[in-house]
Amino acid sequence: MLEYGEIFKLPPALLGVLPRDAKDYFEYIEIHRAKTVETLSQKYRAIGPLLTKMEGLVVNTNTGKSTKLRSYYAYWEKRAFEALEKMVQNNLTTFNNQLQTKMLFSVDAMLSPPDIIVNPPYNELFKHLMQVDTLLTYFYFSKYFCCSMCPKKVLEA
Repeated sequence: MLEYGEIFKLPPALLGVLPRDAKDYFEYIEIHRAKTVETLSQKYRAIGPLLTKMEGLVVNTNTGKSTKLRSYYAYWEKRAFEALEKMVQNNLTTFNNQLQTKMLFSVDAMLSPPDIIVNPPYNELFKHLMQVDTLLTYFYFSKYFCCSMCPKKVLEA
């Protein structure tokens, strides 16, 4: 289920209207992405209790720390990570294809010799286009155990 999350959903098309301005487009994308990530986060967090329940059935404990099930927990953590990785790859491929085949948004460009002024500025467009870090909000399991850990903060360079 996690690998089928759609992060870059296209906004509803408006017939006969020029593409949305960049700000509206990215606002729509961000709202949809936040909803999708929240839904997928809930599904991901539901895995831990299922694994703990399985531990209860197999080894009669429900701590999420059974040494007998370490490889089992590691297997499911790896599967979850691979699903998230595949989701990101699929979404970036889809978004790249959309950028090449559709007019997704418009920008205003003005010639003011010797410069070309673009609104919104390039750095703002780049910031929006590179915003995939919402997936870092996922909880993850402690190595070999089925105990949720808080996400780690990643320092920006």
